[in-house]
Amino acid sequence: RVLVLDAAGRTTREIPFDAFQFRGDAFRDYIRLCPDDRMLVVASSPDVVGRAVDLIQGRIAAYPTFGGGTILVGSDANAHYVWSHTGRVHVALDYLPDVRTGQ
Repeated sequence: RVLVLDAAGRTTREIPFDAFQFRGDAFRDYIRLCPDDRMLVVASSPDVVGRAVDLIQGRIAAYPTFGGGTILVGSDANAHYVWSHTGRVHVALDYLPDVRTGQ
């Protein structure tokens, strides 16, 4: 789960575990921040610790050919995850344009 805090350290929003999805082998969510948001806290969710997840993850690789075409090669892999309080977390911030204005 992720907590969004304002400048005074008050929680303004909580993004729950259920909002995240597997995209490839990464468990992620995209969050649009508001002007008053100042901090993100990434925290474990005690209610899901110890729960196991089994997935079949598909992968597709594209290889260009000399004739200008593309060869697509696909594969499936079994993945097994167990949620815990420890692990690797990667937080990336990126500019996301407003869909209404394009800016």
